[in-house]
Amino acid sequence: MKTIALILGGITAVVLLTTLYSSVSPDLSALSSAQVQFQEFKQRHGRKYSSLSEQLYRFQVFQESLRVIAEVNADPRNTYTAAVNQFADMTFEEFSAYYLTKMPSVTEGKCTDHPSPSLHIPDTVNWYETGKVQEPKNQANCGSCWAFSAIGAVESALAIKTGQLPNLSEQELVDCSKQYGNNGCNGGLMNLAFDYILDHKIHNSQDYPYAGRDQHCKTDAIGEGSYSISGCVKANATIDGLIEAIAVQPVSVAFHVTNGFMFYHGGVYNPWFCIGEPNHGVLAVGYNKTDKVPFYIVKNSWGGHWGENGFFRIAMGKDKGTCKIAGNGYNYYPLA
Repeated sequence: MKTIALILGGITAVVLLTTLYSSVSPDLSALSSAQVQFQEFKQRHGRKYSSLSEQLYRFQVFQESLRVIAEVNADPRNTYTAAVNQFADMTFEEFSAYYLTKMPSVTEGKCTDHPSPSLHIPDTVNWYETGKVQEPKNQANCGSCWAFSAIGAVESALAIKTGQLPNLSEQELVDCSKQYGNNGCNGGLMNLAFDYILDHKIHNSQDYPYAGRDQHCKTDAIGEGSYSISGCVKANATIDGLIEAIAVQPVSVAFHVTNGFMFYHGGVYNPWFCIGEPNHGVLAVGYNKTDKVPFYIVKNSWGGHWGENGFFRIAMGKDKGTCKIAGNGYNYYPLA
């Protein structure tokens, strides 16, 4: 009887899967391709679902992700491509809850305004190529993008000044800068992170490793960090203002992420529709003013396998910049 039950259970699962696939699309060849891609996705990213119903639901989500990716790649207006990645079985709402954040209103802290630009601004800058930017890291399931953006900027500022590129602690900002207005895994502002570092310095990542969750601040037990900054500067909220700031050093920036950006694979990101307030903090590490589509070079915090080895290029755009990356008032850089 157990054998019969197992056989019947297997048949039921197959029937359920076939019913689901048939309800998603009548095109059997497309369904076969989607099933194969879903199996490859699960193997590549180690996905194991708690139940058959969960797996069926995640396949539906994966199908929708394939639709979004195909739509991006089929649009001749786009100068970028999309592809299946680690987020393909997540809805945009789930993705937003884990990896994006509602950034608080701009709160002026200790940072000063950007000085008048120098007479000569290079046509192209890439601080990563000169060895002044740490490799992309992974914020995991924590809305700490603001901390990764701020720490990346501090690492680069110190590298430019000293010639040594440190690896600093995002977790310390997550745990310890709440009294400055930040909210750990629930969001924060890069300039308020700089305020904390101005008052308390910062540890390296080995002494205060990343956990990807909110914890109690450990500085009472381990003491004050040994890395410091002397100040911070607010970039002018224009496309040229961000260029001028990046020419000095990498800049913490914020912009608005839409569902298509989840699957960015390469090229210059130039969505034809991107309306909304900034919800993600990143690090602008360069630009190219002379390209057919002028762009900024930006380091993300979703790991080195996402996008262009953890980076993306985004069109400079017009007015406030693409997805408000230049004119949102959230862009700052620290002074070593």
